[in-house]
Amino acid sequence: MPNEREPLKLQPGSATDRILGVWSNSTYTVRRLRFPDRNEKLTISRHDRQTIGWEDLQLIKNEMLGAEAMAIQVFPRESEIINEENIYHLFFLPGFELPDFTAMVLPKA
Repeated sequence: MPNEREPLKLQPGSATDRILGVWSNSTYTVRRLRFPDRNEKLTISRHDRQTIGWEDLQLIKNEMLGAEAMAIQVFPRESEIINEENIYHLFFLPGFELPDFTAMVLPKA
C-alpha cells in the first residue's frame, strides 16, 4: 500500500507547459497535467501493470493534491472507452463541489 512505500519523487525535467511533472517510485508513475481552464488530471499507473485499489488511489490523491482535495474518476460511455493500458485517471476541478457524501450514508440494516 502507498502508506508503506517510499514517497513519490518528482522526475527532473519532466515539467512542460501542460505537464506539471511526473512523479514515480518503485511501484507507481503519476503524471499531473493542467488544462487551460486550470482543471487538472492525474494519470496513475503501476510499473507491473497490475490494477490499483481504491485505498492506493486515495493515498496517491492525498499526496499529489492534498487530503481535502476532491478528485473524480470518470466511467465513460462505452463508445468513448480507450483502454490500451492499465492507467487510472483522476480529475481535479478546483471550485467544483459535489454533494456532501457523508450525508448520504444509509443506516446499517
